[in-house]
Amino acid sequence: MTKTKTNPKPRTGNATKSKVFTGYLQDEPDDRDYALSALNTTITDIDMSEYVQYIRDQKYNNCVTCAIDAAFEMENIITHNKKVWVGEQYGLADGFLYTLARQEDGSFPENVGTYPRKVLKIATKVGMPPDKVMPYAYYKVKDEPDLKAKLAANFYKIKRYEALSKEQIPYAVSNKKPVVFGMLLDNAFVNYKKGEILTQTTDGYYGGHAMVIAGLKISNGQVVYKILNSWGRDKGNDGYYLVSQQYFNTRLYEPAWAIYV
Repeated sequence: MTKTKTNPKPRTGNATKSKVFTGYLQDEPDDRDYALSALNTTITDIDMSEYVQYIRDQKYNNCVTCAIDAAFEMENIITHNKKVWVGEQYGLADGFLYTLARQEDGSFPENVGTYPRKVLKIATKVGMPPDKVMPYAYYKVKDEPDLKAKLAANFYKIKRYEALSKEQIPYAVSNKKPVVFGMLLDNAFVNYKKGEILTQTTDGYYGGHAMVIAGLKISNGQVVYKILNSWGRDKGNDGYYLVSQQYFNTRLYEPAWAIYV
């Protein structure tokens, strides 16, 4: 077992900025999907970026765990007005679920993608430790969590998760629910220019990528989503991307996910 260092240090970003890290694998359909609890029926402007603890900068194909960790942190603040272990370290340990999901898949220690439903199940049963006990700044793709990380994970567990169709997503977001989703990336997204709103899909294939919807606004009668990415603050609009609902629905892998903490 490779032990992780615990010396506090601020998060670091990608060592290879030219590489696009993704890692979303699409789940098989499940009869238990689309069981979202009752929501208000009005779509309204909302911005949840104030509940984002920090902008992640993934260095492996662990976008699914980055998105789920970020959504948990947001939901924890929204629901309980609590941040995850704030100090020199911020938020949850993004390598923890990534290692456990690949071990369950039999793909560990390869730098490969993960399935969101599987990661959510692990986050519900095992939990997620704070970054302080398994720092992502030091995390290597072959690292395994030590006993301290496993014990700390018990304090941060998802209570339940619910699947969303593309029609349900804007209502969930309007109800102040961060939404985890996966989408197929194209050239328009990868080459996003600050301030633009993506409306038309383009060519280019970069695989599936998981992110979090952190808000929406109604512009000229159309929904525009504010998306929290995990490629650092120097991408997009300080880490966020604006995409039209039409563009989003065309690229979306259903289902998306709402979590409860």
